[in-house]
Amino acid sequence: MEESRSELDQQIRLPDGRFLGFDQYGRADGRPLFYIHGSPSSRLEFRIFGSDALVQSLNARLIAVDRPGIGLSSFQPNRRLLDFPNDLLALADYLKIEKFSVFAYSLGGPYGLACALAIPERLEKVGIISGAALFTEAELNKDINIARRIFPQERRTYPCSRKSRPNSSAPCYRFSMKKRTYLSWMR
Repeated sequence: MEESRSELDQQIRLPDGRFLGFDQYGRADGRPLFYIHGSPSSRLEFRIFGSDALVQSLNARLIAVDRPGIGLSSFQPNRRLLDFPNDLLALADYLKIEKFSVFAYSLGGPYGLACALAIPERLEKVGIISGAALFTEAELNKDINIARRIFPQERRTYPCSRKSRPNSSAPCYRFSMKKRTYLSWMR
């Protein structure tokens, strides 16, 4: 078995000239797993509940990717959800990974589903944890109560502020599940 592959703050240039940022954790010969972060967040989100030691213990190679316009990844004008699988394929090809799994969290969920739709021949598994919808279409909002509709906009307007979390001194994100629970589906 090869040594740990923890490599942080990496970028590749995509075929269209944009950059795609990513971090790698775990074993170089581990089962490849691409992590798609939630929102508002970045590839760094994995560090909140994961670690290189955790990924190694699962005999995995985790690649945490910044979505377009976030972190080390370039903005993509007029992008669509179905553009993202091509970015992921370019990264997989660069890393010489033929088959892989995708693990998507929260608003990363739609991107994980886009991968399942667009590139099933390259995927082993797709896992979505606490998947959320993109609230860009009126039809998606019609059955959601007003508090839930306002929450995403308030976070964009006042990110991590006390105004969006009255009477709270807690950090923006708190994960209460045990670390291993998030990745145990890989076994």
